[in-house]
Amino acid sequence: MKKLDLVIYEGQAHRVLSIKNDKCFVINCIKSSMPFWTRKSYLEEKENLTLETVEIDSLSPTSKKRAYERYGLIAPIIPLVEDDYMRSHIISRISEDKEVSKQTLRKYLCLYLVYQSIGSLAPKEHKVKALTQD
Repeated sequence: MKKLDLVIYEGQAHRVLSIKNDKCFVINCIKSSMPFWTRKSYLEEKENLTLETVEIDSLSPTSKKRAYERYGLIAPIIPLVEDDYMRSHIISRISEDKEVSKQTLRKYLCLYLVYQSIGSLAPKEHKVKALTQD
């Protein structure tokens, strides 16, 4: 097992963000909740676990711009993500400075950590449905 691997923990896919001694810092890929520390022995390695990622080059210019703006908001948090206190403190400061809710910042952070891609921060593109005669 190594950093950024996908593993199974309690029946769900998790991404390994860091490994220290016999502990791993993981994030739930299904619920996209904040990362946490757990013992290595609790994790089950599975082959062929992958996540579909959005490549930044495949996005429209406006989506790219939004993705990079969102990444810019969370970039100061990423190096300190393992420290709960500092992570909360920085999220609070960015929230006040940039006038973005803490919940939104946590959502962006979790999306980035799960997919490890700036493209995952792009807004979802809505498909326009054609109107019918009815």
